[in-house]
Amino acid sequence: MIVLMALRKEPERRYASAALFADDLRRHLHGRPVSARADSTLYRLGKFARQHAAAVAALDAAGLETLARHLDEWGTMGAVDRFNLDGLLALWHPAGTN
Repeated sequence: MIVLMALRKEPERRYASAALFADDLRRHLHGRPVSARADSTLYRLGKFARQHAAAVAALDAAGLETLARHLDEWGTMGAVDRFNLDGLLALWHPAGTN
C-alpha cells in the first residue's frame, strides 16, 4: 500500500512530502499502522460513476422508471395499503388525476 500511495496519479492523494513517505516506511518496518490505505469502496464507486456518467445516469433513470411503474401497479392492485405506500403514490397521482 505504501508504494501504491506514493505512485498514485492524483498528486493530492500521494504523500505530501518525502518525510511523510519515510515515516510510513518506518512505521511499517516497526509493525505500526501506516497512513497508506486501500481505496474505499465509496471512492471507487464515485470514480466509476464519474468515468461512466452517461451510463450511470441512464441506469438511474431506468431504475426510477421501473420503481414508478411498480408503485403504480401496486396502487391499482390494492397492495398500497399492505405496503403503506398510499402517501408516496399520491405524489404521482394527486386526487382526481387518475
